[in-house]
Amino acid sequence: MDEVDRCASEERDFVRQFDGDCFSPIAAHCYIKNNKSTLIGYVSSTDGNRFIKTKIVENVNEMRGIGKNLLK
Repeated sequence: MDEVDRCASEERDFVRQFDGDCFSPIAAHCYIKNNKSTLIGYVSSTDGNRFIKTKIVENVNEMRGIGKNLLK
């Protein structure tokens, strides 16, 4: 699996935790740089007044599952 596929999979895992769809106020962005994978997640209320933004950085070899672990 290449880097793009790995990141897309982690982003989807994050969104799935909320049963999100294309209309949900949920965002996830994953990238790999210098052997580190970074996943940034954002969830807000529908009016945008309340939100959570968080980030996790892992060694790229330990990347699997960060989308599910981001909110822990």
